Amino acid sequence: MEQSRCLVSVCQNLQDDYLIFSGNQSKPAKALLEAVAVRMRSAVDVDVFIPLYPAKFLDDASSLQFQFQDKQFCSAVKLLHNITLWHSLVPEDVLIELGLNRLLSRYLMITLRNAPCGEHAVEKCKKVAACFPKSWFEHVSCCPSIPELQIFSKHLLQTAHALCKSPHASTRDTVSELLILLRNMKALDSVTEIVEKYHFEGF
Repeated sequence: MEQSRCLVSVCQNLQDDYLIFSGNQSKPAKALLEAVAVRMRSAVDVDVFIPLYPAKFLDDASSLQFQFQDKQFCSAVKLLHNITLWHSLVPEDVLIELGLNRLLSRYLMITLRNAPCGEHAVEKCKKVAACFPKSWFEHVSCCPSIPELQIFSKHLLQTAHALCKSPHASTRDTVSELLILLRNMKALDSVTEIVEKYHFEGF
């Protein structure tokens, strides 16, 4: 990840100082961004593998199956972060195709939906949400501006509903974390739905 940060930082500095990635790009600049996109596509199509296991294995955080799936999930999240690091340089449609349509929808969402509802599942959601550039939610009023993110925000809402129906009082703190994620994504209708139905305060 550090190598990706360094490369993006160098490219961003070149963009800020010389605008080499804007307008009519030079052949070297265009070739660089195309090479980055090709590498991203290869990583998503070839490197990502997240196994699915029966719930009885995933209920036990100490099981080898849980630990292996969690490791693979974290690797995929790291790749998503590396992809979205390029949000101000690589065309947005490329990032959405690779990061959201392929990586998030094809791999990460399946894992999230099959995870037992609880703190571990919420931690996974937080790791995914941390990958999204803040610029994606600027100048947005009440819902994610990128349709592909609505699948994720709906999952957060469904998870919040499921946790609110739990008899454990401690789940309210966990739900609060989901509400913060939804608020940051500007999914304000979902926040209002949970707050009003389950009487949360401070949102």
